[in-house]
Amino acid sequence: MKQAEGDAKSKVVEAKGEADAMQYTLPLKQKQIEQSKLEAEARKEATIQNAEADAEAKVTAKRAASDAFLRTIV
Repeated sequence: MKQAEGDAKSKVVEAKGEADAMQYTLPLKQKQIEQSKLEAEARKEATIQNAEADAEAKVTAKRAASDAFLRTIV
């Protein structure tokens, strides 16, 4: 009986310790998640900007090629 009570008390102390630890680790995990979201958003924006720049460069190149072709015809 005494051993069972000791085991139960030990488990209660262990559970309280885990709860206390979660009190500190949960905010850190939330900050890590938020940081990851911000980094992902920044990568997304950079990818969009790069794609837009590439598209603009292709349009400019096509216009230049078209203008050069038209000059050879006229």
